[in-house]
Amino acid sequence: MKILEKIIGKNGFKYEQVKRDENRAIYAQYTKDGLRLVGYEVFRITVNPSDKFRQSDGERFPSDSDFGNIAWSIANFGDLAGCWLRAEDRYNTNAPA
Repeated sequence: MKILEKIIGKNGFKYEQVKRDENRAIYAQYTKDGLRLVGYEVFRITVNPSDKFRQSDGERFPSDSDFGNIAWSIANFGDLAGCWLRAEDRYNTNAPA
């Protein structure tokens, strides 16, 4: 299965993977030229679904409509750790119910 690239260009920004585990990822968001840090994106890793017409092409970076549901934009580094831990609680599939 195809995994997320470490560097992604999307919506006029450059994203670099900072951290990931089995269920979630953090990407630093930079201006397109990569010179200025804008913030961070924290999200649950999802896989494009297969259907009768195509196979899944692997993990996907969140779409705009995913934000607020399975993805969050974090403006400052101080809030990043808390968001990462909340995502762990929410998406840890090995945690007891």
